[in-house]
Amino acid sequence: MHSFRNLIQKIFLFIALLYFTNCNFLNLLECGSLTCTDKSRLQRLAALILATRPGYVSIEALDLSGASDDPNTYAGTPGKLSDAAWNEQAVRDVLQVFAFGGPATDEQIKIWADLKPEAAIIQMLTMRPVNPYLDNAEEGGNLPLAPGDLSLSRLSIYFGNGNFARTPANFDQNNRFGNSNGYTLMQAIRAKGVNPFRLKLGFIETNYHMATNLDKNVNPKQMVRYFDEISNDIAKGSLGQAYQVTLVNASLSAAVATQYNHRKNTVQGANFFGNEDFAREYHQLFFGILGTGVNGDCVVGQTVCSGNPESYDEHEKTTIPQTARALAGITVEGNNDFLPDTVTFNSVVHPSGNLKIYAKEYGGNNSKERFDQFGTPSINHPESLQFLPVRIVQFLADENLDTGNIIYGTSTDLTNKLSRIREIWRAMSNKNIVEFIRKYAISDAFHNSSRVKYKDSVDRIGTNMNLLSLGNSELIVEPVNSWSKLQGESITPFRPEHDVFGGQTGLEASNTDDIFIRQYNSARTGNFGLTTTSTGNVTTQVKNFQNIFPSKGRNIKVTDMTEFLWKRFTGDHNLTYLTIIERAQIYSLLASGRDFAYNISETCRTSDSNCKDATVNDTIVTAAVINTNITLYRDYEGDVLFKTGQAANGDNTDTDDKDSRRIGYAIDFILATPFAYVQVGR
Repeated sequence: MHSFRNLIQKIFLFIALLYFTNCNFLNLLECGSLTCTDKSRLQRLAALILATRPGYVSIEALDLSGASDDPNTYAGTPGKLSDAAWNEQAVRDVLQVFAFGGPATDEQIKIWADLKPEAAIIQMLTMRPVNPYLDNAEEGGNLPLAPGDLSLSRLSIYFGNGNFARTPANFDQNNRFGNSNGYTLMQAIRAKGVNPFRLKLGFIETNYHMATNLDKNVNPKQMVRYFDEISNDIAKGSLGQAYQVTLVNASLSAAVATQYNHRKNTVQGANFFGNEDFAREYHQLFFGILGTGVNGDCVVGQTVCSGNPESYDEHEKTTIPQTARALAGITVEGNNDFLPDTVTFNSVVHPSGNLKIYAKEYGGNNSKERFDQFGTPSINHPESLQFLPVRIVQFLADENLDTGNIIYGTSTDLTNKLSRIREIWRAMSNKNIVEFIRKYAISDAFHNSSRVKYKDSVDRIGTNMNLLSLGNSELIVEPVNSWSKLQGESITPFRPEHDVFGGQTGLEASNTDDIFIRQYNSARTGNFGLTTTSTGNVTTQVKNFQNIFPSKGRNIKVTDMTEFLWKRFTGDHNLTYLTIIERAQIYSLLASGRDFAYNISETCRTSDSNCKDATVNDTIVTAAVINTNITLYRDYEGDVLFKTGQAANGDNTDTDDKDSRRIGYAIDFILATPFAYVQVGR
């Protein structure tokens, strides 16, 4: 029966592909009917194909925002910015942190800045698979898929079918030792028409907060289901589903049961056989409950966790062992090491009677019945109220929250931030992570001079590539592949460096010389700002940076392009860090294609190896050096790009292609500066 069903699915797939082929498969945006003009029919047919791929996980992305979209919900946010303080800088800060840079247009950024923050944030941060205000293609069009097909699982199928993917085999969910989840994520981040906030939050939840690991027996199909079901559960927040339901459902997943191996936990009579590993991490990692006890300090030296329902000994000797028993009967069975991506709840090997959690007894016939009851008391536990919102903020937006290890500011600054974060969280009677992030993002806890978020490799490279990508045709060009850049830094999504404790932190990335060197070399060698790719003797133009500028016109001033690029790639809207030194280098690159040091140093220009024969003093550009060469600086400052009448291509004279390459050089310079590694509050 099973093989017959697979045969029917394959026949349907074959017929559907024939339909595509006869309707000009290459012209996807217009194909979908006999006349090849009905996009909605294309989307419906694509959905059927994605939903029926045999042997693959295929989960529809729910088209829900994740929280209330009524501005009044956010109007009373504790510490909400005033309308005057909510400006273009504030908008860019939110996009940089929560949406991989969120390449909205300058016009859209100004529109959001002119709205009240409680109205703007609803449009900016949503779990809907498509956010029409963000990340639309400058060239070509967005992915020709319906919103429901923009889940990670269906995108892996779509790319794996050869759509916008140079190497479809990379997206194979059935490759046990492959990286289909990571490839799909990084491809989706820079794909146009895919909501980056939804991807960012799904990534944080599955790689940091509730991390599982492909290196620890979890397989790609389990992982992609874990990602999509968590994302959909979060999206259901707009229907009133509480955040603890997301955490409980994740606890009961095949990915978690395989990661911690409690899929083998059983109770036989009075005897328990299994481990307590996840029993502890359910409380500690998922909900932030450390078991400090009634008199234990939630945060040493700051807040006593009064109201704890149990002592430290009770938590260790009762709650954790009883939780391990509650996990008994979560079964993930398969005929080989490629375990199923779903679980069954076996009542036969599950304990009978009540189990005691947080000093209260709960009944139930299987693990799901038990854990569905634990969720609300877990998220309302005094320690969870203290720690969980801080963990979420640390992962997403601010690594300067440890009063014992202050990066910047004072102990008072950090204490005030922590109090505000907890105040926002506690004020929600029904805990909702999207509502919390929106409120935090318009509060003085986020827009705070002591906020510091170093970018981990995925965040930094994902942001860079998202901001660089102009159209989906770039997805198949290998030299601008974000995956290769990640591998250059030895980082792989869904294989977290600290296993269940999460992936590489921003602090680790910032303190690792090797990471800095590799990022610097990647920018220095022109990889980020690449405009062409070569195969054999054929050179193909893959990016026209003229289209990145709002006007897309001619005679663009070097100064205007410099400031536009700086704002876009660093998020520094007020140009606080764009000093005369940075300007000199960018002006020189845009006007001449060479950095300022090369143009002022005879030793550099006559060197046989790109200035390597020059001394340090020959290559350091300081304000004094610029003032000594102020005429040259002014010449570059006054130049324009894409001059009226200049050639559209060719290398003999000034050309549009040459100007586009120079913009690429300027982008590479910007991404090699320290400002590409860290995002700070204002």
